[in-house]
Amino acid sequence: MKNDIKKALYTAGGLLLLLTACVKKQEKPNQSFYGKLMITAARIPDTTGLEVRYQGQVLGNIPLNPGVRLEAGLSGKLAVYLKGINQKIADTTITIKKNEISSYRVVYIPDLGLSGWLNTKPVQPDSIALLIFNKMEDFYTAHPSVDLYIFYMDYATLVRKETGIVIHNFEKTKLTQAIILPYWYDKPNLQTQAYYGKFKDNATGEFIKFPPRNRDFFALQTSVERGTMLVPLTSSAGAINSDGYIQL
Repeated sequence: MKNDIKKALYTAGGLLLLLTACVKKQEKPNQSFYGKLMITAARIPDTTGLEVRYQGQVLGNIPLNPGVRLEAGLSGKLAVYLKGINQKIADTTITIKKNEISSYRVVYIPDLGLSGWLNTKPVQPDSIALLIFNKMEDFYTAHPSVDLYIFYMDYATLVRKETGIVIHNFEKTKLTQAIILPYWYDKPNLQTQAYYGKFKDNATGEFIKFPPRNRDFFALQTSVERGTMLVPLTSSAGAINSDGYIQL
């Protein structure tokens, strides 16, 4: 009987020591964990001169891919500079997550005066994402407050119809969030889903007609490729120019 009690006590003691060792092994207050930081640029020419810094330390040039290993759980300042001239393109405060990849994307198009972080997500194969860039400064002299309505072409009736997407007070918007739209491409007939924009003057409640054709719509240029596209809008003498796009 005594031997059985001793065996039980030894077994219980062994289990207690094992559990204590496991707890101590898990605790390790000074143990560090790591994650990865990855940064790429929009698909535009000449991004080789962009430099990534974290907490003031240079991590490398863009693209920072497959990424660099950083300690997780700490907040730090992430910034992108033009290499060699110390001109900041974008910055933000980030916290690296344990065993995860933190991905960021930057855009730098000096000809358009556009720079900063690009907030885009992967687009489904049957969709496109439009980022509309507002460069229509002189347009707002005559129309200080406007809403942008997005239309699509209904090829069954050849009528432009509303998508239901409206960007209110567009004059205050520099770059829209990604506008996700259905998309298809009929290759044999070289036809794609067409999209248009119309501006409504908030003072009159009417869609604005503009020269040279005195019409109230303009085409939003897109590619036959799916994905994300930057569509710059510019204006001159009251006319709206939406020619061209940049595949991102």
